[in-house]
Amino acid sequence: MRNLSIKIVIVFGIGEQLKKLANKENVTLSDVHGEGVIDRESLALAIRAAAHVSHITTQGLTQKGIKYSLSNTVRATEMGIVGGEDQINRGKVDKIDIDFISHQLKEAILPIFSPIAFSRSGDSLHINSDDLAAELAIGLNASKLIYLSLHPGITINGIFIRNITFDDIQKTCDENPQSIDEDMRSKTYHSVKAIARGIPRAHIIDGRLYDGLLTEVFSSGGIGTMIHGNEYQQIRKAVDTDAQIIYNITKTAAKDEILKPRTHDSIMDEINSFYVLVIDESIVACSCLVDYPDDALMELAAVYVLPFYQGKGAGKKMVDFACSQAICLGRKKIIALTTQSFSFFYEICGFSEGTKKDLPKLCLQTLLESNRNSKILFKNIN
Repeated sequence: MRNLSIKIVIVFGIGEQLKKLANKENVTLSDVHGEGVIDRESLALAIRAAAHVSHITTQGLTQKGIKYSLSNTVRATEMGIVGGEDQINRGKVDKIDIDFISHQLKEAILPIFSPIAFSRSGDSLHINSDDLAAELAIGLNASKLIYLSLHPGITINGIFIRNITFDDIQKTCDENPQSIDEDMRSKTYHSVKAIARGIPRAHIIDGRLYDGLLTEVFSSGGIGTMIHGNEYQQIRKAVDTDAQIIYNITKTAAKDEILKPRTHDSIMDEINSFYVLVIDESIVACSCLVDYPDDALMELAAVYVLPFYQGKGAGKKMVDFACSQAICLGRKKIIALTTQSFSFFYEICGFSEGTKKDLPKLCLQTLLESNRNSKILFKNIN
């Protein structure tokens, strides 16, 4: 990731190490994760646990030849009284020296942050590491906030969630927080906070999986849960550089006779009619809109979604977008020709079965010449 100029900041947690240390020392912890009152013994063990995790982390980075820094660029302050109880030794972020951290990143130095931070007067305070990571992401205007956990991701009502919008997860947090797996609530809440304050997306993945972080960042499917703001998914007009990707997406579908075969050159010739659905900077679906203004209709063609995203609403999103475009142009009808997706258009998108009489002359001629015997569907939109 560093070789690809991706700037990284590490915040480590100490929950598991703290529990093991407390068990070894036969100490009952008043708090584990920096979420409540922290007595003296718990704070002392938290400081030891943080020193241990810091040591093994920096040792590993040294073995890999990576420069790092542990600094006091995050200042803490006392949490104060919550629910009528003084949150002794519990801290929250007071100030972050963003300029200094940015300078370190510019110099290819990896900043590392412990959940034990100092107050203005030098007192040690335990900050919840999920909260600290979110605050740093917000302060640095990060493109991603990624949590590594001991679980695959977010589970709601026992169902693993791979992708969820900010609006949906915020509603769940507000109205039914108990439905979220207890071990994932903190990371979920702080992901929501980060996105609400401008971070485009947050990921929660299983940190135990080998190469899990690389898979989550560089593959279109990922491995964990991703929470994304509304701007995460967008449909845009295709550009010339998209032609090869569109060709790669559609060639298998054409081979299986799902779509009409198209060459790379033919896609280039029609590129201004293509639209693509982009998820996390990757094209995962496409469509082509052919306008017939004399007939007051548009044809929706070449609708295809990568297999991983099928059944998740991406196809309907492309169809709904096409309808909105047709309405904007004052068209009264949208048509679609299909060999294997009749039920999708008919049952999910509300199209009706049509006949050859519904087709413009040029479209009918193309259909007859293709020998595909496609089903004809239409939808009145205005």
